[in-house]
Amino acid sequence: MADTTTTSMKPTSSVRYAVGMFGTSIPVNMFKTYAAFFYVDRLGLITTPQYSLILFLYTFLDAIDNPVYGFLSDRTRSKWGRRRPWLIIARRCWCCALYCSSILRHSLPRVRRCPMCC
Repeated sequence: MADTTTTSMKPTSSVRYAVGMFGTSIPVNMFKTYAAFFYVDRLGLITTPQYSLILFLYTFLDAIDNPVYGFLSDRTRSKWGRRRPWLIIARRCWCCALYCSSILRHSLPRVRRCPMCC
């Protein structure tokens, strides 16, 4: 017969696990919000439904690649630990993406004048 004993968690455990996601989710959501404003309102390259479709498809892509990243990071063995090399790689990719998006902002002609960012 299977062992049916359970262990109890402290009430603050779930909050502590959730707080760990702030470091990764806040920059991503800030970038997505800025991208929506930039591509839809400022440049007018895509419409709001098109941007919504992109985010919808990104959700499915994210559901596929997160387990892959978890699998890879669980099997990483380095002198810095399992997760730190991946965090360093991700930080560099984010910096490159933000830099490239700022270059794009300055290289395209201004479609509309916005008092907040122009």
